[in-house]
Amino acid sequence: AWSDLPAGTRSVAVLMSDPDGGKGLGVSHWVAYNIPAAKGQLRQGEGQAANAEFSVGKNVAGALAYRGMCPPAGDLPHHYVLTVIATEAEPGSLPEGLTREELLAALKGRTLMGQSVVGLYGQSVMVPSVSRMTPTNPSSRLLSTLMDSFPFPNENLGSLAPSQFNSPIIAYTYGASSQT
Repeated sequence: AWSDLPAGTRSVAVLMSDPDGGKGLGVSHWVAYNIPAAKGQLRQGEGQAANAEFSVGKNVAGALAYRGMCPPAGDLPHHYVLTVIATEAEPGSLPEGLTREELLAALKGRTLMGQSVVGLYGQSVMVPSVSRMTPTNPSSRLLSTLMDSFPFPNENLGSLAPSQFNSPIIAYTYGASSQT
């Protein structure tokens, strides 16, 4: 969920990436955009594919879908960065099927603020059900309960339920406000 958007926010973009994936080159798991700012949140499962309300861009596999967290077994835990960006772009104004890089280029000069949460996940380090979090920077209060919307468990984790996760999440938030 997001709240306290800057004045002039018309749409929101939500990205999830794994900077440790792709053998250290990073991979994009989720690109959702053209989301009306007034929507306030994406419910669990809602952002897995494009719909009439917003667009979903290409993930690391080139599919227009959310791709769940699934670092290779035996790898060190990966960092997953979930970011919400407030924009001046009108909902529906950006073309369908953008990659993360294409979306960021299209938003250049149209962003008002961004806020991210970073979680750590590995095959041997399971993540628990996530409790509500607020941004640590009071001047960047874009996200009120972002972690409530963090898209897991997912198809890549089989039938695991959040109550079965056995290790704490390592997470922190950071944010920036800019007109560039």
